[in-house]
Amino acid sequence: MKEKIYNVLVGIICCVYAITTLAFLIFLPKYNLLFKGWWTFFIIFPSLGNLLFQKNKISSAYILLTGILLLLTNQGIMPFIKCFTILVSLGIIIIGINIIKTTLNLNKEKKDTKKTLPLFYTICGSTEEVASKTLSEGGEVLAICGSTSINMKDSTFKNKSVIKAKSILGTVELIFPDNVEVINSAQTYLGESLNYKKDKKSKTKIYVESTSILGSIKIK
Repeated sequence: MKEKIYNVLVGIICCVYAITTLAFLIFLPKYNLLFKGWWTFFIIFPSLGNLLFQKNKISSAYILLTGILLLLTNQGIMPFIKCFTILVSLGIIIIGINIIKTTLNLNKEKKDTKKTLPLFYTICGSTEEVASKTLSEGGEVLAICGSTSINMKDSTFKNKSVIKAKSILGTVELIFPDNVEVINSAQTYLGESLNYKKDKKSKTKIYVESTSILGSIKIK
C-alpha cells in the first residue's frame, strides 16, 4: 500500500513539474525550470522508492547513488571521471560480493543430502544439458562468467513447477516444450531476461524466478 502511495506521489510531482515548466515556457520564456541534470530525477525518485519498499536494497542504493552522482556531475560539483570511477568501482565490488555469496551458497547446497531438486551450474565455463526429465518438478540453474543451456523440450512438466535461474556475467538458456506456459518473474541489474514463451497459453504453467546481474537469461 505504501509503495502505491509513493508511486502516486511521484507521478503527481512529475506532472506538476512538467505543467509548470510548460507554463513558464509560454508565459515567462526568460525563465527555464529545466536546470542542468533535471533528468536525473527520473533515476533518483524510482530508485528511492525501490530502496524504501523492495527487498533488494543493494541494487536500489547503487542506482540511487548513480542518479545523485550524475546530478552532481551535471551541476559541475564533481568531475565526470571521478563519478565514473566511483560507479565502476562500486559495481565491481557488488558483483564480486554476489559471486562469493552465490559460490558459498552453492557449496552448502551440494553438501545438503536432503536436496532432491536438480541443480545445474557453470562457473567460468560452458554447460549443455539435454534430458527428458530435467527440472520437470523445479530446480535451480546458475551461470557465473559462463553459459548454461538446458534443453527440456522432451520433458513432461508438473504444473506450477518453480525454476530459479541466476546469471552473473554469464548466460542461462532454458528451452521448454511447446505445450507449457512460462511465467517469468525477472530482476535485472544491467542485464536482460527474455521470455519468448510469454504469449503461450497452457494449463501447465511453469514459474521462472530469474535474476540477471550483467548477464543474460533466455527462455525459449
